[in-house]
Amino acid sequence: MAFADPEEVSWKAKLKNVVQMKQGYRVDPGSAPKAIEWGSTKFPLPDIISNQQVLAVCDRFRLLVEHFEPNVHQFIPVDVKIAGHAGPVATYYWFVVCRRIDSVDPDSTTFKWELDYTGQDGFWSDYELDGARLIFSDAKAAGHHVWMDPHVLTLNSPLCSEEFGRAALAGNFSGLNVTPRETV
Repeated sequence: MAFADPEEVSWKAKLKNVVQMKQGYRVDPGSAPKAIEWGSTKFPLPDIISNQQVLAVCDRFRLLVEHFEPNVHQFIPVDVKIAGHAGPVATYYWFVVCRRIDSVDPDSTTFKWELDYTGQDGFWSDYELDGARLIFSDAKAAGHHVWMDPHVLTLNSPLCSEEFGRAALAGNFSGLNVTPRETV
């Protein structure tokens, strides 16, 4: 997978074991996989497919994101196949969140700030901290609806505003998990 504008990408997002679609930057659509397989014959195809690394979403979810943040994020068509079917059963979209916000409130969170190996940047960690609370800043995310926080490594999904979360839940999307986060 390649980034669309590599000169704009943080060096940390270019590390070998990083999932490019989760870094908050546009990717080169030509380098994205063209098909995925829904492996279950027991469960129907959900509206949102996640493997904890990337998200593939139905057109209805794509339209919801575009309603809130038009032309901000990237949606790359991907054919969905099911074993035993001759061809694709649906077209979904790789959902690439293209906004990065350092959205944690450092004064309120009880997670520990850990420096990375460079000593110049870091991440929020709750390692060996019983009951630690990760608290987000409404002010830092004000006016935005979907983003990735480059300093929160424990979340495998994008963060979203309460307004977007309510709309997504009201849309009754299968495969969606919206978890309220504590904010100040």
